[in-house]
Amino acid sequence: MLENEYPICIHAYECASYSDQDCFAGRSGDGHEISVHGTPIADSNLQRLLIETTGCRDISEFKKRLIGNQPVIDCDKSILYLDIHNGIAKYVAITMQLNSVDLDYAGRLQRKLFPSDKVVEHEFFMLEESYRKNGYGSILYQSQEEAWRAAGYERVELLAGKELGGYVWAINGYDYSGPKGASDRTRHIQSIQSDLYNFRGGDYLEQDAYDKLSYAASKLVYPWQVAFFSIPDRVLRREGLSSASLQIGKRALKKYEWSGYKILSDNWHGNYIANQTRIHRIRITDRK
Repeated sequence: MLENEYPICIHAYECASYSDQDCFAGRSGDGHEISVHGTPIADSNLQRLLIETTGCRDISEFKKRLIGNQPVIDCDKSILYLDIHNGIAKYVAITMQLNSVDLDYAGRLQRKLFPSDKVVEHEFFMLEESYRKNGYGSILYQSQEEAWRAAGYERVELLAGKELGGYVWAINGYDYSGPKGASDRTRHIQSIQSDLYNFRGGDYLEQDAYDKLSYAASKLVYPWQVAFFSIPDRVLRREGLSSASLQIGKRALKKYEWSGYKILSDNWHGNYIANQTRIHRIRITDRK
């Protein structure tokens, strides 16, 4: 049936509800349990559904595509969970526990795949502190993006969380999405302008510099432009401010969550900044 390798867990749902009525149980060819709620899914249909969803003939190949070629996360020791929903809402929910070559817990990711709409919903991605700032996250994300494109997906949607996530997805080329995204952009700009006002009140900025920077902030369009908006040292009236305190665009993104999306196309307008981010992160990794 399915040529999977340990460790993989598959649960298939035929209806939108999760009641125990009409519940059937079975096992895949490698002995993993499959729970089907509603009408049973034939082996051949399940195989077809997985191919349509992942673009791979077996789950082992899909795991390798998600993790990619990097030295820290071990594909065989990481655990992939697939929840197949084949009722009113048709999608596959993915949860992956990332483990290192030493079987240390390294992080977790969650996605929802909608093959008929060719959309991936990014729900959660976290690496443990010891695996951050070494470029591993960028390599993992690039591998996932390539996996989605190979499987035929065209769009990734997410809610960029507060703190680090709001900044990370901006510099990975995500744009504001829909009416909420437009409102999020306005909130980010207002946060920048509020910080500028405080710097002016603290006598760090001349009125002319404040006016120019505030006007420039009002013209920001994309999240990555917000991410790199900062106060230049040369316009400060006096010293005593750290470099981080001047990165007011980054602070705005970390302060407020925002709705984002990316089109998986070579012509996507956020590709350049995303590529530059990955090059920078990978260079950091190579130096370590």
